[in-house]
Amino acid sequence: MKTDTDASAVCAWSQELPALLLGELDAARAAEVERHSAGCARCTAQREDLGCLLFRLRAPLPAQPVRDLAPEILARLPDAEAGWHRRTFWFRAAALLLATAGLGAALLWHQLRQSAFDLAATVPPAVINHEPSTLASVPMDRTAAVANALAWLERTQEADGHWDTARWGAQRMYSVGLTSLALLALSAEGPAVSPPQRSAIARGVDWLLAQQDARGQLGPDGSAAMYNHSLATLALLEGGALTTSAAHRAACRRALAHITGAQRASGGWGYSRGAADNVNTSITVWQLQALLRAEALGFAEVRPYLTRGLAWLGDRIGAEGRVGYRRADDFPNGAETLTAAGALCLLRSTDGAHDPRVARMLAWVRGTAEQPATADYYRCYFVSAALASAAGAADPALEKMRGAVLARQMRDGAEAGSWTPGDRWGRAGGRIYATAMAVLALQSG
Repeated sequence: MKTDTDASAVCAWSQELPALLLGELDAARAAEVERHSAGCARCTAQREDLGCLLFRLRAPLPAQPVRDLAPEILARLPDAEAGWHRRTFWFRAAALLLATAGLGAALLWHQLRQSAFDLAATVPPAVINHEPSTLASVPMDRTAAVANALAWLERTQEADGHWDTARWGAQRMYSVGLTSLALLALSAEGPAVSPPQRSAIARGVDWLLAQQDARGQLGPDGSAAMYNHSLATLALLEGGALTTSAAHRAACRRALAHITGAQRASGGWGYSRGAADNVNTSITVWQLQALLRAEALGFAEVRPYLTRGLAWLGDRIGAEGRVGYRRADDFPNGAETLTAAGALCLLRSTDGAHDPRVARMLAWVRGTAEQPATADYYRCYFVSAALASAAGAADPALEKMRGAVLARQMRDGAEAGSWTPGDRWGRAGGRIYATAMAVLALQSG
């Protein structure tokens, strides 16, 4: 008998994935589809393919003047032939339009059926990599790059304090998480933030506070709810440190209680409303970052949960120092990001920094930083943050990673200062995600 996770079976749930990604399902149905797709390999693959395709279709076309040559051509024809040629011209134009539409539909269907969709192959190299010829005249100064990026984030913030996901090519369900990432980027300079940044942070924090429900949860329900929630908790902690008030601290305490209440018996965290053993490192490291920051800010009640979470993480470290996804030596999406994230959590903890395995983890992370640069801003953040926490800005591998991030920043045009979402996570987070993660990678340490 076939199951939902049998990749060879046709899954009826897949018919609802387009509506989910387009935000057309009500909250209850969206949560059901989210829960199913989290445990169905076929739906997970198809959702990723559809996300890539939507990103490509939503990308703005280059602004190019269009010249209609038909009137000029027809005007030069002899009068006796003009009428016949006009009728023939428009008939052929209509036929060509229909043929083009049919070809477009065929190509679209072909892309939807692909089991693996390479985003890098569908976006022009100049968009993802920024050809050197367009950047050679601009010095790669990290301070100036961060200032330009923060200015872009400030001017793209909506009046109510959030960042619009639809406007910047992201999925609506991640509005809370993406707004939180932008706030974390703006808050990274600590007390040295400028007055405009402080104002933007205050508006963003107020918007996040309005999203918190009676359970303390920040963001909508869904299988990936803990991503939104942990990022928002971090943003409230950082923003609250700049805009201290009793209301903010109480909201932080409720948000932290939601994280500790969601911790599984094993010590880790996983997708919401999933099976008890559906725990993974990707979600866990974000909860640990929030708890680590909370402890540093005086929320002592998180210590027991932090201890259990770090112990769970430690059990995922293999003999070579690599961190697995659900267990040691389990790498469905590679080990680079998870290992860097695990090392960062240990380095920021009281006891983990002295764990003898950290040296092996950092050696492996440093080796990945020497690999050819990619546009994976998620990996760039965790690798940069781990290396900066361990050795500071003098690490050559850290400088190489940051140089790769700097090289991809938009230097001119309407979106100057931002980063184009050219990695596999960009189809969910759009330009806000790419820019915020790039800034955090450059500011880490």
